[in-house]
Amino acid sequence: LLVLAACEQQVEKENKLTKYCRIAFEETGKCPEDKCIIGCGSGGMFDRGGCRAECYPKSCSQFSPENCTLESCQILLNCKGESVCNSKPAGKPPKCGDEGYYDQDVPCCEGLEKRCGFADSFPICRKPASRNEKWLQEICEDSGGVWKEFPNSGNFCQDECYKPENARCTRFTSIGCDCGIDKCWDGTSCV
Repeated sequence: LLVLAACEQQVEKENKLTKYCRIAFEETGKCPEDKCIIGCGSGGMFDRGGCRAECYPKSCSQFSPENCTLESCQILLNCKGESVCNSKPAGKPPKCGDEGYYDQDVPCCEGLEKRCGFADSFPICRKPASRNEKWLQEICEDSGGVWKEFPNSGNFCQDECYKPENARCTRFTSIGCDCGIDKCWDGTSCV
């Protein structure tokens, strides 16, 4: 019941921002750049292309750290040590973070460690364009091994160096995937 009440309060606050953006746009024809952004309207695309413009609330990631003031947003440090605005995880913080958890005030659960990655909840291959990318944050990941890039991996996912039983992206990497300090991936298993 408490969670439902918290969700309703959150929706109400977000609806106030949605209303602020919509009314400002209707009254002035301009979308307030401080908290809102122009987007394609709910009516969809017109027959001859284009769409009706509407003014929507910005997502947390679109705010600078200085303007990261919505209750649904928080300031986190990226892997470069810079402040970025990001959404807060829903609900009460857990005692420890599961895989993919990115709230920096919570330690990772046993068997996981904080590593640089994208703050998302999907267990997919992540190939950052650069280790210095703005949105790389410390997230809870399966421990074991060190990030290793392979010259023959082309545009496919690169090794994320998970424990052998949880190895991901291995069908896309070359022989030599790092399975830890003293083992290598031979295409089938860590040896």
